[in-house]
Amino acid sequence: RQLRAEHGISFDAVMSMAIHLADEPWNPKPRTALDPRPELLEGRWTTDDSQKFIDSLGVFCRDTKFEKFIANNQEHYTKSAAKLDAIVNAADYVGWFNKFFGARPQATFTVIVGMLNGGGNYGVSMRHHDGREEITPVIGIYKWDKDGLPAIGEEVVPTIVHEFCHSYTNALIDKHYDALAAAGDKLFELNSGVMKRQAYASGRTVLYESLVRAVVSFYMGDVHGPATGKKQQAFEIARGFKWTAGLVQLLSEYSKSREKYADFNAAMPRVIEFFNQAAGEQTAAATKQPKVVSIEPANGAKDVDAAAVTKVVITFDRPMRDKSWSIVGGGEKYPKFERPAYDADCKVLTVPVKLERGKTFVFGLNSEQFKAFASKDGVPLEPILVTFTTAP
Repeated sequence: RQLRAEHGISFDAVMSMAIHLADEPWNPKPRTALDPRPELLEGRWTTDDSQKFIDSLGVFCRDTKFEKFIANNQEHYTKSAAKLDAIVNAADYVGWFNKFFGARPQATFTVIVGMLNGGGNYGVSMRHHDGREEITPVIGIYKWDKDGLPAIGEEVVPTIVHEFCHSYTNALIDKHYDALAAAGDKLFELNSGVMKRQAYASGRTVLYESLVRAVVSFYMGDVHGPATGKKQQAFEIARGFKWTAGLVQLLSEYSKSREKYADFNAAMPRVIEFFNQAAGEQTAAATKQPKVVSIEPANGAKDVDAAAVTKVVITFDRPMRDKSWSIVGGGEKYPKFERPAYDADCKVLTVPVKLERGKTFVFGLNSEQFKAFASKDGVPLEPILVTFTTAP
């Protein structure tokens, strides 16, 4: 908790540390020297924090007899890993990546079944100080069959490609980051809401994810056919990466011009040009996007008078498309709304509501899937999450 609060150690940082440790649950220790910090150990880890964490982890493992836990569950783990192996070994992912990006002769490739990660997937890798690489994406398991084993099939293929791809593309983004930073920061700034909801908290991460998601779309089209590639593109665009189609086109041009490019690094000037152009286009598009001027009760308000407030009033900065709205949510925290209506100018939406005392309410205006809130010109509102709490 302290590491998370002070240094943001969470998500991929945790998995990055895990693959840098020896597979000895009774005595966790680094598999390569931590000083200097290994090149691919997630940057939030300092040398001191790493050692303190490993020492504490050792105490925890011994106190809880974690070695016994591992032994008791070994058969279950082995069967689970075998199910993922069957999917991974059905295709030559490494061959495709080496051909597309350039060979990695010092690299080994292993996909890890993430039994306790839920839906979290992590494209983590390790590079020894002598240059040897271990590319080890972790695939989270969130569905189980009747025998308690991972329920996985062909639907996991894009995820495997995605997590493998990080090991190829992240280093290229880092290598050229000085030329990419401004574009990445602008793309993050203009799309911060949808990115933060996916735990992407910086321009660098947006660049990482943008290139990876475009490669996944290109791979699916190249290996599984154009229709599958288009479907994957739509999936990525729906998650806020609006520039995916253009980046896929760039990848296609690269693939057809390999006599011009020795490897993907040689094509990075075109990638830099693309991201700068995308940032400019997104900046121009933002001026056309409707924005919420105010919400009553205010977003985040406390002690709202449930008896006095009988309507939620949302004011926009421009005329909106009439009789078109996506007030999304559900469950106990979703307010009891009645049918909304715009004023004559279609700039103020009034939503009758019945509130209860002493309760926190949560709803959204648009979402990644539902985007009926739009300007008269048809430009959707960026999704907004609204919450307020009524007085006891």
